[in-house]
Amino acid sequence: MVKNKTILDVLAETNEFNKLIFAIRETGLDLFFTQEAPYTLLAPYDEAFLKLKEPEVIEFIENSQNIKSLLKYHLIPGILTINDLLNFDEIQSVEGDFITIDKKDGMYLVNDCAKILRGDINASNGIIHIIDNVLIPKIYSG
Repeated sequence: MVKNKTILDVLAETNEFNKLIFAIRETGLDLFFTQEAPYTLLAPYDEAFLKLKEPEVIEFIENSQNIKSLLKYHLIPGILTINDLLNFDEIQSVEGDFITIDKKDGMYLVNDCAKILRGDINASNGIIHIIDNVLIPKIYSG
């Protein structure tokens, strides 16, 4: 663990997560990312948000409650390294829906749509894995 640097602090150290940090703060979910309870965050970097062009996805994220659900879908209770994640067929997110992690062709994939670009980044209250796509809860992705 990294002393005194929460998940939100670690994200803020770079310019790669401005959209994610903005969404977290705008929806009032700062508490999830700054409290002591440990979490695993699958963190989409800024360019991942630019890939959200499907009309149904844009409509989905225009609702603040949906944005909260989307953010909670990227959050898993407890501290799980990449190797830990591979031990599960499915893992339940804070949002309630399930996430899958697989290793294919030497790459780690989340829900068969997002690659883990960097993983096992420690914070005082959890661990971060950077992904290249925003995850949409299955209940909303048809």
